[in-house]
Amino acid sequence: MTPVSLKFSDWPAEDRDFWPGLFRKGHPLDEAGPLSHLRPATVDGTTYSYGCWLAWLAREHPALLSITPAARLTPEALVDWLESMSHLSKISCGMHLDRVMRVVRSLLPRADLERHRQVQRYLHSLARGTTSARKHGRVVETRVLFEAGKAHYQRHASEAATSVKCARACKDAMMIVLLALMPMRRRAYANLELGRSLLRTRSGWRVVLDGSDLKCGQSWESAVHEPAASLLTHYVEVVLPRLRVAGAADAGRLWLTIHGTPYHEAHLGARITLLTSRLIGRAICPHLFRDCAATTLALRSADEARAIRSLLGQTSERTATRHYIQAKSMEAARVLQEGIDELKRRNGMQGSVRATVRPAAPVISPKTLMKTTPTGGAPAGYCKER
Repeated sequence: MTPVSLKFSDWPAEDRDFWPGLFRKGHPLDEAGPLSHLRPATVDGTTYSYGCWLAWLAREHPALLSITPAARLTPEALVDWLESMSHLSKISCGMHLDRVMRVVRSLLPRADLERHRQVQRYLHSLARGTTSARKHGRVVETRVLFEAGKAHYQRHASEAATSVKCARACKDAMMIVLLALMPMRRRAYANLELGRSLLRTRSGWRVVLDGSDLKCGQSWESAVHEPAASLLTHYVEVVLPRLRVAGAADAGRLWLTIHGTPYHEAHLGARITLLTSRLIGRAICPHLFRDCAATTLALRSADEARAIRSLLGQTSERTATRHYIQAKSMEAARVLQEGIDELKRRNGMQGSVRATVRPAAPVISPKTLMKTTPTGGAPAGYCKER
């Protein structure tokens, strides 16, 4: 269940007053806000999570809404809020906490926030050992997505010029094909525009994204290679004109709805999720295409996993490193299995290799975490990762 976020218009007056100042862009006569560097999507996420915090307070502790925002943000209150979100994954809880902690640091720049950070570190330690449940069984090799989209396109391409139904089917297929090869974020993909972010050159097609298109704020560019390039040419020359509707403002967008208008990113995401469910039997949202691409590179070799950062347009090596470690582990497992098979062939060994599984460490609740020692040490039973 998705947490309920309080609408901005329903926030306490004091919260509504200080909020715009956090993100205010500076100019020579006005200092920038402490969070002015955040991208619009991150600002929206922070607003949503802070609204979730206020909605929980209004429901569980309405009296706290009458005190100052900084006074409400105590470690104990944050722990209680996190426990109310126990139905969410540890990764989601950590995301909400990180966003609210941005606000805490901005409101209390000189305060001792060690106990707040202790809650944050504890939750992150739990999140590191988990994976998103929504990814289970839904991460496939990129080749599966590409081939399914390509086959669907080819089935309808011959009649796309005369049949709107076939043209729409080609559009659906092209969305899968291009996203499989270029797993960009949903907003950038929905906003692909001929002549701006999708360019036709003498050598073929190029996707060029500037800082406004990407979460990281940096530019990203890549060529569209065959056989996708030929499909894209057919789509632009034959299919796209068939999808345009007289009087509809399409702004040169690549992806158009049945009304001839550009897709909103949320609607595009829902459409792609539905299409993958129909084509390969697994509902894969646009963001999972990125996981599919990273996993595909990791499965090929540890060296190719190094290309994940560039492919996904990320500034951090964190995702690439995680998949690189995964790839090295898989390579080691393959070498070990090959060695076992070779020994069996040489010596006629029978049976299987037994693995020793260590029992899982006890899980400590956030409330136990807050029971620190007088010197601020770790709670009883809490073992710091070495």
